[in-house]
Amino acid sequence: MVVVSGYPATGKTSLAVHLSTELRFPLVSKDLVKERLFDVMGAGDNDWSHLLGRASMAVLYAQAGAILASGNGVVAEANFDGELATRDLMKLIRDHQVPVCQVVLQADPDALIARAKDRAAAGERHPGHNEQFVIAELERMVAKPYVAPDLPGPCFSVDVTDLDAVDLDEVLSRVRTALASGRPSC
Repeated sequence: MVVVSGYPATGKTSLAVHLSTELRFPLVSKDLVKERLFDVMGAGDNDWSHLLGRASMAVLYAQAGAILASGNGVVAEANFDGELATRDLMKLIRDHQVPVCQVVLQADPDALIARAKDRAAAGERHPGHNEQFVIAELERMVAKPYVAPDLPGPCFSVDVTDLDAVDLDEVLSRVRTALASGRPSC
């Protein structure tokens, strides 16, 4: 299992799609689920968005578990809450006895906020995300360092302050090496 985590606007989905394609592992993604829930159930207010976010995570864990139970690897991507996700991801790891590698995306807080604002101005994301709310929430989040889930196995950070400078194939190589090595977490 490959876990891609980090704050919003770090480029998690782009990296996760690349890893999923190259590793030939199915992708489970919080936002992919949440956007379909928005389509069916409506966007609503910020409390509604949080409720659909929790529901999306429950679906993500169920999907990942079903994929792992079938004997396949999986790429799981979300802005995982360190404490809650540790419990839920550890259950998957224990239940399915799978090696895990975690990729944590980190960036300069000002760069993340600027990226989130650019993304909102471009109007490319699903309208249910309520980008102004996401930006305000991100501004509060980045006041503290991102705390990734505490998982066994290899873990490495990728600086995504400059997304154009990130070598996706280098990250892929590190993930392949990490999954093969089973070395302790960082």
